[in-house]
Amino acid sequence: MRQLHILTIAGNLPLSLLDRVLTATEQSLRDLGVSRVWITSDGGNLKVLAEIPADTDSDLGNGVGHNRGP
Repeated sequence: MRQLHILTIAGNLPLSLLDRVLTATEQSLRDLGVSRVWITSDGGNLKVLAEIPADTDSDLGNGVGHNRGP
């Protein structure tokens, strides 16, 4: 399995917005075939991570659209 950092979002946003963004993100990742999605806290921000099978040939598995910024 490969672990990918999907996105980071400010943890101090309104709860209703966080719920909608995180739920939609999780569903989209599940639709793409990830095996696991989880959220961690990072200095007040929330990080969404996903685990994908090593043999995945989807765009998700090859880093397309991956944010390489700080």
